[in-house]
Amino acid sequence: MQALIVGAASPHHEPIEETLRAHGYEVFHAGMPDDAWTVYEEAPPHLVVLMGIGPQSLALARRIRASEHGDAVILLAMVHPDAEDYLQGVLEAEVDDCVSGQADPSYLKARLALAARRSHRRVRRREIENELAVRLRQQATVAELGRRALIGMPWRALMGEAVSITARALDVEFCKVLEYRPDEEVFLLRAGVGWKEGLVGQARVEAGEDSQAGYTLKVGEPVVVENLATETRFSGPPLLTEHGIVSGISVILMVEGEPYGVIGIHTTRPRAFQEDDVNFLQAVANVLAEAVEHDRFKEKLLRERNFVSAVLKTAGALVVVLDAEGCIVRFNRACEQTTGYTLDEVKGRKVWDFLLIPEEAEGVSAVFAELQAGASNDYENYWVTKQGERRRIAWSNTVLTDETGAVEHVIGTGIDITEQMQTRQAFQESEARNRAILDTTVDGIITIDEQSIVESFNTAAERIFGYQADEVIGRRVNMLMPMPYREEHDSYVQNYIETGHRKIIGIGREVVGLRKDGSIFPMDLAVSELVLEDRRIFTGIVRDVSERRSLEQEILRISEQERRRIGQDLHDGLGQMLTGIGLITKNLARSLEHQDHPGADEVTEVTELLKEADQHARILARGLMPVDLEATGLSAALRRLSVNAGRLFGIRCTFEEVGEVLIDDNSVATHLYRIAQEAVSNAVKHGRAEQVRISLAAGRQIRLRIHDDGVGFPESIDEERRGMGVRIMHYRARVIGATLDITDGHDGGTTITCTLRRAGEPIHLAEDLTI
Repeated sequence: MQALIVGAASPHHEPIEETLRAHGYEVFHAGMPDDAWTVYEEAPPHLVVLMGIGPQSLALARRIRASEHGDAVILLAMVHPDAEDYLQGVLEAEVDDCVSGQADPSYLKARLALAARRSHRRVRRREIENELAVRLRQQATVAELGRRALIGMPWRALMGEAVSITARALDVEFCKVLEYRPDEEVFLLRAGVGWKEGLVGQARVEAGEDSQAGYTLKVGEPVVVENLATETRFSGPPLLTEHGIVSGISVILMVEGEPYGVIGIHTTRPRAFQEDDVNFLQAVANVLAEAVEHDRFKEKLLRERNFVSAVLKTAGALVVVLDAEGCIVRFNRACEQTTGYTLDEVKGRKVWDFLLIPEEAEGVSAVFAELQAGASNDYENYWVTKQGERRRIAWSNTVLTDETGAVEHVIGTGIDITEQMQTRQAFQESEARNRAILDTTVDGIITIDEQSIVESFNTAAERIFGYQADEVIGRRVNMLMPMPYREEHDSYVQNYIETGHRKIIGIGREVVGLRKDGSIFPMDLAVSELVLEDRRIFTGIVRDVSERRSLEQEILRISEQERRRIGQDLHDGLGQMLTGIGLITKNLARSLEHQDHPGADEVTEVTELLKEADQHARILARGLMPVDLEATGLSAALRRLSVNAGRLFGIRCTFEEVGEVLIDDNSVATHLYRIAQEAVSNAVKHGRAEQVRISLAAGRQIRLRIHDDGVGFPESIDEERRGMGVRIMHYRARVIGATLDITDGHDGGTTITCTLRRAGEPIHLAEDLTI
């Protein structure tokens, strides 16, 4: 045990140091907190005494408590009698105790002794916890070997499994099973791990006293070697020395009272093995020995095999064996550790007389009677420990009978589920709270796995899609998507898993969904990804935006109507007035010319200005209502757009129409015109195009396509990086129920395609509803 005193040297150090040394501590000193931290990092002490509670000392305390070993350190602060407002600081720093530096020496000694005992207990508890974890893993290893033996694994194959599992459990490089061949006075390396290739099944070791295996066979008990180089009891055989073995353990495999061979573990690192390591290896040897005996004498040792198998199934668990009267015959170590009773204290006593709570004693007695009658059951009850603590145990019972069928023993195997029960209860409460939140949220929440299988479907999602949760859970999520998403979604998910390219995760976008009644609706979708230890899940949050989309369409419709009204007023009102005034001034100019009036030229100039104003007003009117009310108005407007673009931008812009495109809804036609107008503008301004081709085609769908020979569109572009013009084009397409697709042209440049399905035609969208 080590202790560290932090603070400048003073007379107070001596009594503190003496007390700590009296309690078995090796004491170190550090004058400053920074020096103390250096000492702490090199070898964390078990007890730290702060000779003051200044800011630096408290900072050191917090730093120690936050370190890897901080929870095992006892922090003791020496407080000056006049110190004020120190309590909050020491609480925040998680100091275990405070003692006045001017306290009576006997009192100080007692408080230091108390801190020392607390430190010893804390260290011991941590050692016990670590040791218990190791032993539990070892017990689980024995249980697994026992399970494999019981399911009928051939004993030779079982040995191969045993050496691998044992080497891992004890953290060694080598493990072997040597089969003793007395007629040859050698051992055969029957199974092993870590040895050079080709040795297992071939290598032989002399069975004389010069080898560790031979010596183990001679003394008849486990042999532990800490350093083979200094070993005096025997010499190292070539099998060990050629592999650089330093330390190891070997135990005998006894089958039917005769040595079958030796099982050993070895390492190239110096190591002091513990008694529990020997016990574990002996337990493995016992499992292997039982497997050999079972295989050799199956019929002869049937009753013994059943008994051993039942015990092996519960290695590491509670095992209690009762006789036909219900009295305890065996009480394994796990039972002793759980209850605090030893086998000697409970042997011959009935379980229901002292280990059960009163309200369950009568029921367990009845269970025992049912078992004797041939019933088999699993149940749970409480055991009361020697200290009065209640532990919840899950039991499984097995009845052993003799050759006549009479009950001989009842073996109860149990697992202490107290902590698991508490954890399960807390988990159920947490799950209930989470379910309540999910079921009351207005947004639909859907989770899927990597195979796109729906795992959860909340109440809001039921309302949005029209399905009940049990109709969706366990099925592919693409059932909620219209074509073509349904067929393409799985490939999109796989592509994301392989490439990591995101389209919605962490961004969100507007997509379309498919209700149970077959209707298609717009929705906002945000997807998040959760990577678990062995898999990942995706959570989609869905909001139905049908009402919002209808409102946006209405706003755009009113806006377009207002634009057309203003354009009509400019055309019919201001335009006609300017035309009339122009005619008047023109006549006036002619009259003044005939009269040789000097103002004739000025009036002529006014006439020209009025003509230009009239043309400008008509251009403004045409911009506000570019599409005529007739069904063929879109074609005429696009043709004018191509002519004006060529004139304004100095490029070659053409328009072609395939088939007769008739659009009766002027609002739809206007949105298509605006998309083309924005695409042409982008091609010139951003794409630096010299040629632009506008095409309008009619068929089962109406398709507007604008292709340019510019520099092209970026290869990858997401919603965050798209310009306002591109967003508006997508928005206009969604408003009229169309789709917009932006791709690279086959011969360079950019191709923008807007597809509008006719009424009654199936939806065919270009964008994908993917993660």
